[in-house]
Amino acid sequence: LEIALFYAEFHIQVFVELLTLDPGIKDVVVEHVKTLGEEYSVLLRSSYNTYKAFRDGSIAPAYFHQRTAHGGEDRFLMNDDCKLDCGHKTTYNQNSLGYRYRGCDGSCDIVMHSEECRYLRGWERNFDRRGVAPRHFKHVKECVERYRKRIMDKLANDFE
Repeated sequence: LEIALFYAEFHIQVFVELLTLDPGIKDVVVEHVKTLGEEYSVLLRSSYNTYKAFRDGSIAPAYFHQRTAHGGEDRFLMNDDCKLDCGHKTTYNQNSLGYRYRGCDGSCDIVMHSEECRYLRGWERNFDRRGVAPRHFKHVKECVERYRKRIMDKLANDFE
């Protein structure tokens, strides 16, 4: 989004400079800007919709296999400390949670590190992706969906 805004600002600056070059060119430039503005608006909306679909698709929903939470990762935030599938990875080092757990030690692990899922870690001492109580399955899925909603709402607000 920042790059898109930079280019939009750059184009506006170029148009302003063109308008100051010659008073006779103003009418021609204004007509071209109107035509291009309509096309640019359509292209900008199309790019936004493509990026929005990509961003939404980068958030994996949580699912369970043998009481282990899988999914619930944000692929957009993946790095060396946070790779897919966090349900298969054990973090042995002390970390921000203060204990060893099944999951990734990074912000891409929504279940273990997002604000939306923080309350899960208060329900069970040393909450872990492995051995999730069946009564918490619904809550794990819901907190991942709340994370998705927050990210997508912010994206929509930034665009508008």
